[in-house]
Amino acid sequence: MSKFAEILAYVIFFYSNDRDEPVHYHVSRLNDYNNFAQVWIRNGDVILEHNKARIPDQDMTKILKYLKRNSTRATVFWEEHMSK
Repeated sequence: MSKFAEILAYVIFFYSNDRDEPVHYHVSRLNDYNNFAQVWIRNGDVILEHNKARIPDQDMTKILKYLKRNSTRATVFWEEHMSK
């Protein structure tokens, strides 16, 4: 698991074995990595795939805005990690 950021009471991360998939991140409550939302990042766009973690809308909106503002950095972080 590679952690990109913590925001509010959540962690934004990805699993290294997701390397064959497009850039995406999981969002879960801290220390609850079994239940997560999944967010795709494509060409600077941030797309919520699902919210199985049931993160409240108000928090999810803030998280998606954070990822949108940092989409380039998140993509570079993913690509650098996955190229190793």
